[in-house]
Amino acid sequence: MHQPSIAPDIRASDSERELIVTRLSEHAAAGRWTLAELEERIGLAYSSTTRADLAKLGIERAAGQAE
Repeated sequence: MHQPSIAPDIRASDSERELIVTRLSEHAAAGRWTLAELEERIGLAYSSTTRADLAKLGIERAAGQAE
């Protein structure tokens, strides 16, 4: 994610949302989430207003899991 810990109240850009959706899809393809979980997170990503909202999607947690 594009530095969500810095200025978390800054509005998320469309490109930040797209980056998160891409990463979410990669994690689902690797079997970390079900299709239902992916769909839920994608909806949350697109409805996120701030970087803090995007950070709540669990992408850091999934990125740290073993494959």
